[in-house]
Amino acid sequence: MNHTHMAPHSVAIAYLLGMLNVSAQATDTSHLHDYFWFNYQLSAGKVNEANAWFNKNLQTAPVHVYKGYTQLLHAAGKHQAITALIPKLDAHFATDPDIQLIFYQALAHTGNTQRAHELLINLSRQFKSNQEVAYMTAQTHLANHEPNNALSVIDDYLNSTPPKSNNFVFYFMKAQVFTLLDKKKEALESASKSVRMQPLFDAGWLLKSVLEEQIGQPQAAIKGYITYLELAGGNDMVEKHLLSLFFKQKIAQYKQKELTVPTVCLEKAVALFQQKKYSQALQDLDQCLAIQTKSNSTSKTALIKKISK
Repeated sequence: MNHTHMAPHSVAIAYLLGMLNVSAQATDTSHLHDYFWFNYQLSAGKVNEANAWFNKNLQTAPVHVYKGYTQLLHAAGKHQAITALIPKLDAHFATDPDIQLIFYQALAHTGNTQRAHELLINLSRQFKSNQEVAYMTAQTHLANHEPNNALSVIDDYLNSTPPKSNNFVFYFMKAQVFTLLDKKKEALESASKSVRMQPLFDAGWLLKSVLEEQIGQPQAAIKGYITYLELAGGNDMVEKHLLSLFFKQKIAQYKQKELTVPTVCLEKAVALFQQKKYSQALQDLDQCLAIQTKSNSTSKTALIKKISK
């Protein structure tokens, strides 16, 4: 989904290769030298010179030549120039989602918000199986606080394409949408599918863990937070939350109002956290708490026996 950020020289190279097709379609071979001269300007990244050539040959240049030119204008951020070309090119490239997406982004960047939105919605209906169209449309619906519309676009895309490993991002988006709709079970199912498809997706693990915690699965959430931290390389806020959740779980497990943790145990756990050894830190804390709790229980029993005598 990165073609719209193609480097100018990449566009130019692709365009030069496509010149064989241009020359084959050109009815007037006297312009062939001009076409190659235009492509030479593109290969050098000289947008202004190429634009000057088009202004001069606007009436005679075959319309298919404009595809590479439009891509180059987009790579150079010449959004106003692209919007000026839309009336001439729109009909010819009506079934080309790559160029239509460039038109959409040019309109959005130049303040034509309503027109851009309408174009994108039409594209999502016309090209349901196009990954980039679906992604941009769903993101736009989310930005406009239209979660149900975003969900509809995502489902249309997933139902019209075979399973792909890089579709994990769409299941992550579904989890976000279901979270907004307060459908935590469905959100967790989508987040879980996302990380199954891409186990190295740290944001997916974080969302999955939050959802597991919210629906009352603290142990699963703890494992998920650990995976997130290992993939992300640490995060102070999540580390503190992980420790807090761990102690809450242990308080519930031992049915106590609070836990007494020896200083030496805490210091060791902090040191292990700093080394990103999260699983080992919690395992050591767990063992330490088990010993401490057993010791406290033995002391209480001895005290009760002593008092009863």
